Amino acid sequence: MNYRNGKIERRTMLAAASAWAAWDSSGQPSAAESSTRSAAPALAQHIAVTDGGDVQQAIAVAPNPRALIASTRPTLPVGSTIRTANGYLYRVAPATATDQHLTTAGGVKLYIGDPYVTPDALGAPVDGVGDDAPYFERAFRISRTVQLIATSRYRLASVIGLPNQTLYDRVSMFLFCGGATIVANSPSVGGVPEAIFTSAAAKAAPESGDNLYTGKIFVVGGNWTQDHPSVLFNGDRIYDLRLSQASFAQLDTVVKSFRAKGADYPNGYIQSLGMSNCQFSNVRRWVDAKVGFDLSFDNLGGTNCDGGIYVDSVTADPAVISIRWKDIRFQDGGCALVLGKVVGGLFEGYYGETNAIGDAVMARCEIWFKRGSAPSSGVSLASLQFQPSSTQIADPDYRAIRWDDERNQPGTIAAPPSLRNCWTTGANLITPGRVVDFEGNGGTESRLLKNARAPMSPQSARRTTISDARIYLAAKELRAGVYTIAKISVDDMLNNVVDAYRPTQGEIRVMMQHRTGGGQVIGTSLAVIDFVAMTASEGVTTANRVNDVYCDFALKSFLAIPGGLPIDKLGARTQRHFTNPVLAAKRLSNDYVLALSGYATVSVPNYGPADRIYSCITMHADALNGSNALTSAITIAP
Repeated sequence: MNYRNGKIERRTMLAAASAWAAWDSSGQPSAAESSTRSAAPALAQHIAVTDGGDVQQAIAVAPNPRALIASTRPTLPVGSTIRTANGYLYRVAPATATDQHLTTAGGVKLYIGDPYVTPDALGAPVDGVGDDAPYFERAFRISRTVQLIATSRYRLASVIGLPNQTLYDRVSMFLFCGGATIVANSPSVGGVPEAIFTSAAAKAAPESGDNLYTGKIFVVGGNWTQDHPSVLFNGDRIYDLRLSQASFAQLDTVVKSFRAKGADYPNGYIQSLGMSNCQFSNVRRWVDAKVGFDLSFDNLGGTNCDGGIYVDSVTADPAVISIRWKDIRFQDGGCALVLGKVVGGLFEGYYGETNAIGDAVMARCEIWFKRGSAPSSGVSLASLQFQPSSTQIADPDYRAIRWDDERNQPGTIAAPPSLRNCWTTGANLITPGRVVDFEGNGGTESRLLKNARAPMSPQSARRTTISDARIYLAAKELRAGVYTIAKISVDDMLNNVVDAYRPTQGEIRVMMQHRTGGGQVIGTSLAVIDFVAMTASEGVTTANRVNDVYCDFALKSFLAIPGGLPIDKLGARTQRHFTNPVLAAKRLSNDYVLALSGYATVSVPNYGPADRIYSCITMHADALNGSNALTSAITIAP
């Protein structure tokens, strides 16, 4: 039988297999074998193998590790190599050894002979019924590298205490799972699932508030699931946990922080957690914690998950220090991200689609920055794409990103948030007035860019910017030479431009492309419109207020590309469509409708008439700092 690189050749292993069937748990020939002696028992008793160029004695005494451990055979030659029928390798230790990896029922002490340690080699049942967790724990006590068998299905029904070490230890722990299936069955305390993986010190004293942690463990691969609500990793007790290339399905929580650590952290905290290249399906929460430091999430995908990353204390100052959240996909779930106060966060590369279950229903969002004890600081949001459900699109209070912090709440902002190159389909992108740097964002409906920025605190400048884009067809919006060029929502004015004690003046710039039905642009115009707005009940007591806004508009200037300029080589020319335009503004239902007179639908050869206007508006609104306090806001020198 040839043994090379930790494996027995299939041909020679099968040749010896008949011998195992004839041997009992004592390692002695059975009656049936004794009556039919052949060359097979001799092969089973003494097998010469080539290993590193030396011929060693290999004794075959059991079909598998559990049978080997149960063997009552009292002795085996010290230093000899033991191989089970299914290929596990052991070396016989001296009888005086104290560092053996396992001991048989007969008292024979053995070392694991394979280059890596598996729970299977230590006698784990691996039958889907017995608890394999104690064998995982023993494997980590033997080696800092533990390997699972890709075809095995492990059941973890008790807590695994990983060896105690600090973040500063040079040795890392590794759990290589490959394609193995790991089924969690968390024990529970008071109905709350305990985490399967924790530190050895914390396993011995689970309620202790001390820093009973261990660190530096890499978990690679595996198909992780549960039989009943289970938590995999104790975020309070494992620091520098790195999960990669794994699949998590039908789980309660992957990483959870819930043990008190002193008076400052009643719910514990997560430190140095990283997840990359993992998939989640039907998981309640990927991470469930109140406070976290140094968090990294990269290239993760989830479907039908109630929640993604939660680190959401509203009392901790801050809840999160340093988080990187990149290239995340989240579909048909709840909130992908819920955080308390953040100090230093990069959120880049996200695609979310129809996330309308769980907390997304209550919070009316899929990314939620909760109001903390002070505003978040140093947050960058970039390249986030949202595809809300039809119900969310129809909800005026829905925001793809909900930002609860107010710019004038107590506390300081060292670096206000920025929003760049984000996109949403049909719904509000972010809570109004929360973002300072706003660039390159877009979407498909008129509400997508509302009130994205507030360059200064509302107590200072009170400036709001709204962008909008719509198409107005002549067949619907042109009457007797008067063409609709913009519609301003009353809700937008109420919710985003004005509020109590905030009369507002500003400017609306309407950029118009005059297009044919084939999409050719044959003219371009710009209308600049001044406006003034006020709430209906400024200074009126709450009980008597009317929830409305009043506006007036005036055409400030009008520009248009001259007619007669060539647009192709066939003789088509630009056209000037408005002549001496006059602005008409009126309120229809929930919109202020702005229209210009003097429009002519001019046709050009080969392309036909411009029967539609592509209208892009930008509104800048500057509000008073509180008209009821003007005398204190303005000082006139004598």
